[in-house]
Formats: sequence, C-alpha cells, structure tokens
Amino acid sequence: MTKFSAKAIKNKLQKKANKAARSSKVTQQVAKKAEETMYKVIKESVYDSYSPLVYERRGESGGLLDPNNIVAKVSGNHITIENLAEPNESVFGDEITGEPQGLLYDWSDQGLIGKSIIMPWGFNSGKWRKDRMGMTLKILSDKEFSDFIAQAIIDDIVSSNK
Repeated sequence: MTKFSAKAIKNKLQKKANKAARSSKVTQQVAKKAEETMYKVIKESVYDSYSPLVYERRGESGGLLDPNNIVAKVSGNHITIENLAEPNESVFGDEITGEPQGLLYDWSDQGLIGKSIIMPWGFNSGKWRKDRMGMTLKILSDKEFSDFIAQAIIDDIVSSNK
C-alpha cells in the first residue's frame, strides 16, 4: 500500500513553483504585467482623481502615463519597475538639481507634492496627498497583479510537466 503524504506533495509543489517563478518565461510575463499595473494605479490614483487648474498634464506625452517612462527590468529572478517621468521645473518653483529622472513618481508616491508646495485651490489637505501616496504599495498589493503572477507560475508548471 502506498502512503499519501500531503507534506511531501506540498514540498514538491513548492520546489516546482520556486523553479517556475525564476524562469525567464515567467519573469518576462510578470515584468510586462507590472508595467500595465503601474499604468493602471497611476491613472486611478492621479489622473482619474482630479483635474488640475494651474497646469496642463503631460500624461502619455512625457508624463507619468507615458509608456516610455514605465520601465520594468528583469535581472535573473528579480524584477525592478520604475517610472522615469521627470517633473516640470515649475512644480516646486525652483530649478531641479541632481538627477530628475523618476522624481515625479517618487514625489507623488511619498506624498511630497501637495505637502511641499502651496496649492491655492485647497488640494494641500492631507486626504489629497494620501490618495496619491503609496502607489508602489498599491501596485504590489493589486489583486489582479498577484493573481496574474500565480497563474503564470501554474501555467509554467503545467507546461513543463507535459
């Protein structure tokens, strides 16, 4: 009689999932989905949440939604996602020093826009900043994104067992 060991099956499945998660096929798919998720989160958190009165948005033409600014890089089994959008020099009223690439996303994600500048139309409130803060966390906790990752791993396990 064969003994059934749920623990042995769990361990075997975990090893296969770890191997699949490190495969370039899966990491490339996840990197592409990370870019799509970043786009979605920025659109919801920033572009769909208010209409500016003082400036014109760049959106997909050099702004946070520009596909050329949303870049996922794969190195081994590590994926790095960045938004390279540079702020307009007028955002804080001072000349930007240092490397401006990626600052607009970082400032938004950390809640620095709206806190550091005086916004005459009342968006300097905590809620306005908090709604934009934590975009990176929103990307990582996005259910559609995590479900996609799980499905990519499962698909890789299934296809390697054929």
